[in-house]
Amino acid sequence: MSSNMELFNEATASILSRLYEKFPNRMGALKAEEISAGASPEELNVFGATAEFLLDEGFIVGGSPNAQGKFISNVRLTSKGLAVLKSTPTSLDKNNQAPFGETLKNVLGSGSMQAMNTIIGELLSAYIKYQTQT
Repeated sequence: MSSNMELFNEATASILSRLYEKFPNRMGALKAEEISAGASPEELNVFGATAEFLLDEGFIVGGSPNAQGKFISNVRLTSKGLAVLKSTPTSLDKNNQAPFGETLKNVLGSGSMQAMNTIIGELLSAYIKYQTQT
């Protein structure tokens, strides 16, 4: 079983990757069951908490989560979330100049938990730096 941090990183990557692909359009609904197909109840709870965290921290905008925290309506990246996802990670191969948004998609496809943990850690650090500069 994965730790809460690993589940958080995976949920963060899944949510932000989907919203990056859809931008500037809003997603009608962000549902844990659709993004984390086959997830256990614990994984769905972490997904809901992750979506709420991203909402609270200003990565995304949308309606209030439902009582179980597994559904948020009318979701879109904020300008701050988009700015960070368009920036380039420094932790990867210097030949890889893909922005975070593209890198998340690639890491999700590869299934490498270590790479995902590294990218999400760097993405959150970049977001904090961005927040302090604006």
